Amino acid sequence: MSNTKKLMMTAAGGDAVNVEDVFSAYAYDGNSSTQTITNGIDLDGEGGMVWIKGRNNSDNSDHLLFDTERGATKWIRTNATSGTEITNTNTLTGFNSDGFDVGSYVYVNGSGSASFPDRFISYAFRKHPNFFNVKKFTTSYNTEPHTISTGLDSDLGMAWFRSLDNSTQGTKWTVWHRERQGYYTNIGSTINWLQSDSDFAFNTSTQEFTLGYPMSDAGSRLVAGNQETQEVIGYFFAHNNNDGVFGPTGDQDIIKCGKYTGNSATTEVNLGFKAGFVLIKHVNANSPWLLYDLTRGMGQQSLKLLPPYGNRDSDEGDTITSTSTGFRIISNSYDTNSSGNDYCYMAIRAGDMETPINATDVFAMDWSGNASATDPWFTSDFPVDLGIHHFRASGANNHIVTTRDLQGYYLKTNKTDAKAALTGAKTDYMDGYFNLSLSQDTGTVAHMWKRAPGFFDSVNYVGNGTAGRTVSHNLGVAPEMMWIKATGLSYDWMVYHKDLGNGTYSAHQSWLKLNATNAQDFDTDAFWNNTAPTSTVFSLNNNTVNQSGQNFQAYLFATLPGISKVGSYTGNGNSGRVIDCGFSTGARFVLARSYTHADNWFLFDSQRGIVAGNDPYFRLNTNDQEITNADLIDTHSSGFIVNNANGDLNDTGRSYIFYAVA
Repeated sequence: MSNTKKLMMTAAGGDAVNVEDVFSAYAYDGNSSTQTITNGIDLDGEGGMVWIKGRNNSDNSDHLLFDTERGATKWIRTNATSGTEITNTNTLTGFNSDGFDVGSYVYVNGSGSASFPDRFISYAFRKHPNFFNVKKFTTSYNTEPHTISTGLDSDLGMAWFRSLDNSTQGTKWTVWHRERQGYYTNIGSTINWLQSDSDFAFNTSTQEFTLGYPMSDAGSRLVAGNQETQEVIGYFFAHNNNDGVFGPTGDQDIIKCGKYTGNSATTEVNLGFKAGFVLIKHVNANSPWLLYDLTRGMGQQSLKLLPPYGNRDSDEGDTITSTSTGFRIISNSYDTNSSGNDYCYMAIRAGDMETPINATDVFAMDWSGNASATDPWFTSDFPVDLGIHHFRASGANNHIVTTRDLQGYYLKTNKTDAKAALTGAKTDYMDGYFNLSLSQDTGTVAHMWKRAPGFFDSVNYVGNGTAGRTVSHNLGVAPEMMWIKATGLSYDWMVYHKDLGNGTYSAHQSWLKLNATNAQDFDTDAFWNNTAPTSTVFSLNNNTVNQSGQNFQAYLFATLPGISKVGSYTGNGNSGRVIDCGFSTGARFVLARSYTHADNWFLFDSQRGIVAGNDPYFRLNTNDQEITNADLIDTHSSGFIVNNANGDLNDTGRSYIFYAVA
């Protein structure tokens, strides 16, 4: 993961704090030795909690929680059937200024086998007065109820308490949620919410808990009746309610604890931000806590962890989807969306608040050729939100598209095909993209994007068949190019570009197809409902991009000065034509085609060579092998040069669109 960050200032003049600074969902493969997990979270200086869970091996099934109040090597479990705090010097061995270290213990760093490596997910919560706090304190059964402050400046959304002393208490956690005041439950079981007595209460005015001998259910007491005193750990999670202090303007929310009512179909939860982490619990009945995150893939296909007892990731299909404004439940499951039933949740924002200053932080290219089953084929140094890889050799080669929102499935830019399963593939790396087997084609090249304001966004939505429908996005500026594909249907890829149009029809009445050579087409309402996209939404008609009940994937691109350029030019028939993108070191990636005439989508990159001679290129709309016998473009420090070889990219009388990345 790249550690390069832009220093931003809040309106008050202080350093901006982003969700990436206080929370991380970080996936890694075990090695049975030692590892340093570099997730960008300052746990050493600021303090906090780390939650580690093995994903695919019953030998590392426990959920282990470490925190800086108790110190490294000491862990408690949400799902254990016996014991409380345990010390093991080979677990989490140290808290660092940008992550943590793990030792060789199988629960946090087992290696598995070459063909089936152990995989882990970690969640790091850094202390921050508007996000999270952890406290260790002593309380007693035989004294007056203990009062403890949350230490938060924001409202409290959720609190977890756990005794550290009494081994007979087993999994007994006491959990409070703002939507269930007067009740408690257990993070470590399927137990229903139970009514608490007056000795376990939260004062919303003082932001203090009263903790004594609180519950009538003896199995969930914090302090056992035969214990004089006990040490207790408390985890406090904030609730931002339009009063957050995060992001470049210092006024954005990143965590919400709320409630929704299921409808046995599709339930939308509006958080005001894209969800990257969601924890859900049924309010009205015994049911497990369900945990989802965007790192493992919270999109058209989702994975879940069962904190009480789950051994492995569980494929839940189209259960929960991260949207641009929150999350969506697509299910009739009793555990998440039963009609008329309520569900409590805690949701944390996806880490996409920061406008990049370096192109290499958000766009990368690489060859395939890694021989290890645990390594990605392609290295990016950041989590990949959109990856497209291409096979260069002879034969019919498709252009494969995968997205973190589309985890477990892929699309093809040269086909209308619906999504297909990536059986056995891994796409959830933190520093790269894709791994299918040990026998990968070394002639494969990938292009990789990270979501970032002003640069790129990936959006999934469900069509409603209504003309004038708007879809929210987090690009932060009006998208200048959009690719949209129905993921479950054999529909064309529809393309919007800001420079389409012919004087009679505007850009938002015009379109192209990514999978075809057709020149631009027009319609009064078209696919974009004759409405230009804005910095917050794009508009749709009731057609191929908005069919009722269908899932759609949209990729949004914009011009970010010095990093990316969405533009156009008119051909003049000459070679050596400079296309100025405002770059200083030239374009590493160029996608271009004529839009006034039937033409291919030409893709060039500096990985394979943008040079003064012939330039290898793909055509995204075909499955042809790489073409290497033409000099269509050359390098230029401001962007790139187009030539008139074969009349492909600078023919007189033709107009062209392009997208370039520095």
